[in-house]
Amino acid sequence: MDIKEIHDEGFAKYGKLFSKRLGMADMPDSYGATSSYWHNIQKDSLNTANITVGYLSVKKQPPVPGVMERHVKFGEIFVAISGEGVLPVCPAADAPCEKDMEFYRVKPGDAFLIYGGVWHTPPIAHGCDEIDFIMIVPEDILGDIDKKQVMQGGEGWFAW
Repeated sequence: MDIKEIHDEGFAKYGKLFSKRLGMADMPDSYGATSSYWHNIQKDSLNTANITVGYLSVKKQPPVPGVMERHVKFGEIFVAISGEGVLPVCPAADAPCEKDMEFYRVKPGDAFLIYGGVWHTPPIAHGCDEIDFIMIVPEDILGDIDKKQVMQGGEGWFAW
């Protein structure tokens, strides 16, 4: 399995990074040399100002999901707070396909948006028992979920 770093340029087709640690050169709002601040990211990134904040904990499980989800109208923001994991993603299409699946490493402090329409699962714990996130999502995100079986068609199922 080829696990890429989430700051890799390839991730840009799936989402947007908010973490300076991940290679963001400049954040939009700054307090000089002592701190930087992203303001109003939910409005610019989630296409709504009506948000909710949640807590997500994902346990270790098989690395290639059998089912993936996408949110058609909205994106969602993940802020990793503990544990390390792997984020499986597939391009926006009618259904996720194994041969198109890519994997990105997620570490504590990583903050990123998954664009609406992108097939994904929550990052799966890897090298630990679970990974925890603060989630910033539209209030009606649960009404905007499309789940489908992953179509096989690549080199076979992966393992780590």
